[in-house]
Amino acid sequence: MTVEPIPVIRAAYLELFMDAADQCASKDMAGLLQFNLPANLANKPDAYVPLKTALSFAQWAAQDADIEAFGIKVGSRLQVSHFSAGLRSALQGAASLERALECFARLADRERSDVHYRIERAGDEVKICSSVDTAPLSETEYLGEWLRIMSLMTVIRYFTGNEWMPSAIALQSHREPGQHARRAFPRTRFLTGQAETGIIIPASLLSLATTRNYPLHGKAGAPGTESAATGPAWDFPVSLQEIVQTYLDDGYPDINLAANVIGFSVRTLQRRLKEFGLSYTDVVQQARFRLATDLLRDPGTKVIDAALAVGYEDPSHFGRAFRRLAGISPNQYRRLNYAY
Repeated sequence: MTVEPIPVIRAAYLELFMDAADQCASKDMAGLLQFNLPANLANKPDAYVPLKTALSFAQWAAQDADIEAFGIKVGSRLQVSHFSAGLRSALQGAASLERALECFARLADRERSDVHYRIERAGDEVKICSSVDTAPLSETEYLGEWLRIMSLMTVIRYFTGNEWMPSAIALQSHREPGQHARRAFPRTRFLTGQAETGIIIPASLLSLATTRNYPLHGKAGAPGTESAATGPAWDFPVSLQEIVQTYLDDGYPDINLAANVIGFSVRTLQRRLKEFGLSYTDVVQQARFRLATDLLRDPGTKVIDAALAVGYEDPSHFGRAFRRLAGISPNQYRRLNYAY
């Protein structure tokens, strides 16, 4: 039996969900706790949370709002600056819309791990299609479908301007677009019940160069490079490791919490990790080590601060654990890897 990765999404999108819901901070906090999400996610835009939990939280945040309207509202607030640093860098360095879409298709799984994009030319039109590993479509995934569409719109409008609209929008859902979609895209054809979600644009747009000259958040790389966005291939241990890392500054994330967050029993979680020759303790240690090495590359981070950030109350325990994995002490590692 193949053990599939846990679909995850960057925490930055939770902030968009909360903003679009226009709720007070206390209600946002209550919602995060209700769904076993860390309360300090606003300070961790690049952390990962389970996709299913994030979309369920979004549905809760929307309350009785039409899910289509909420998806469009969330997407309309999405900007290139919300993307991860590596993706932002790649888009800013892209010489044309075609290059930007290619970069986005290649790097989009850093935003949401189970999504796949492809670009297909058909005469004078280009289809930018997306599919996900999860099926069938649920009410929450319908929200995710609109988020995928609006993510593509964000990339294209970075080149065309905010008033641009696609020739057509393809939806996997069989739901007929309602008044909110038709009001947001009055000149766009809607195709429902399609094999993939996506949009159709004129091929002539691909050669467009961006006219935007304002700086994006984060450091841009050289044109056409995406080195900052590279990451490990998604598999079950890696996706679990990313989720565990999100909870580390609250202390050691208990296996019962981890199992509950991903919707597994403890026994199932242990059995699936065993197929990779791992225990839950191994996953936590690897998550702690990865986060610690990232923190220690910053010369402004003290060893004790790194220890607390990865869930150690005693810096000496942190030092011993770090040395077991790295072969050197945290201070030695930091001296060798200062990020100048």
